[in-house]
Amino acid sequence: MKKKLTAGLLALCLLTGLTGCGSGDFAAQVSDKLLSSDTGIAFAVDKPLKDDALTLTVRSITLSDAVYAPLTTDKDGSYAAYYTEDGTGKEQDVNKDSVYLDCTADIKNTSDKALDLGDDLFFYAITDGTVYSDYMSFTESKDSTELIDADKLESGKTARVHYAIILPEDVDASTLDVAFMLPSAEDIYRVSFPKLAVAERTLPIGGAVKTQSGAMLTVESAKLVSSIEPVTSAGGDTSVQLIGGGNLFDVVLTIQNNSDTDLPLGTLFSGRVTMDSISRLGTPLLESDMDLQYTGSIPAGTSATAHLVFEADGMPRDLQLTDSYYIYVDGVYYLLSASA
Repeated sequence: MKKKLTAGLLALCLLTGLTGCGSGDFAAQVSDKLLSSDTGIAFAVDKPLKDDALTLTVRSITLSDAVYAPLTTDKDGSYAAYYTEDGTGKEQDVNKDSVYLDCTADIKNTSDKALDLGDDLFFYAITDGTVYSDYMSFTESKDSTELIDADKLESGKTARVHYAIILPEDVDASTLDVAFMLPSAEDIYRVSFPKLAVAERTLPIGGAVKTQSGAMLTVESAKLVSSIEPVTSAGGDTSVQLIGGGNLFDVVLTIQNNSDTDLPLGTLFSGRVTMDSISRLGTPLLESDMDLQYTGSIPAGTSATAHLVFEADGMPRDLQLTDSYYIYVDGVYYLLSASA
């Protein structure tokens, strides 16, 4: 699961202007170069980068408590979470208190040979005088509810790939840099983490997104509340609060299923809130059968009301309106605005 520097890097030494022929030498020289200078070619979210072998488009870079598949399962409405191990099966993050830098990118193999997604790209985190280069790589399943160990990407194919590095629990996001090299290893792409916020796409109150599956999602409201309350009779008189009290951020959505098949809730949307640089996932809920449900489907040709709920249970502070809230639809994050 973890990235290991191997002898396959030997041929890259001359291309990068680095000397030495051992994989250890290469790794040390890359680290020295990353630490001695903060220069590099800037990259940005949603801006394609091209190499002789591939086109790479970064979709998001987040800090979180695990590496997550982006959509929930139909079975119980949960997210699949992945933690790192040391390559021998021994868990590194036993207490589940580490921070994960997750770089998610769309990669298209433009060469005439298979691309090794785990070994042909090189991903780094630089902070506090240390270079972190040992990473996990996953590809998303077709339905985006699972992450699978990255393997070969055949010529002409495209995959959404997660590159994840485990970082110290007390990492300072304001001093964190993210860098990577494409297969040619001719250039180092580098940018500071705070500049990678996904804020270009916004979805205002009343704004709508049409999904590839044929649904129309409309944001009705987005508010900081103490309790999640149904807005239609389908939700009954159920309400949701935190056991210990505290704020919730409630995004109310109308979903119109214009397709000819039933659409499961978990396939349509999810979301995240970023507070103090750390991201937490939101919880989709469906007003159905006089209840607020974690799973369920919207029948073809009908509409339903759903919620995307954010909470900060277990975090050092409560949610605030100044935190950044996103909805995730068809692989894209949209920044949400709170209702007046």
